[in-house]
Amino acid sequence: AGLGPTDPRVGSQITDGLRLPIGVASSVVRRYPTTLTDQPRRHAQIMRGAVVGGSGAVNGGYFCRALPTDIDRWGLDGWAWDDVLPHFRAIE
Repeated sequence: AGLGPTDPRVGSQITDGLRLPIGVASSVVRRYPTTLTDQPRRHAQIMRGAVVGGSGAVNGGYFCRALPTDIDRWGLDGWAWDDVLPHFRAIE
């Protein structure tokens, strides 16, 4: 189950909301075992946030680049692959 919200170690980990300890080893998530499939039988743990803001406080974010051909197919001025690539690189 992990540390409780009143444990002083939790408070020291969540005082900076921009640097929450997320992931499977985090003390600010709760784990709930579940069965994903019966055939073949597969199990996993669902993680849920255990701080103010709930799971929204511990979610991560990611993005995947579109393919250059997808971007170029739009045919929009200023939105060709060569136009957007520097912006993709800036946020990576």
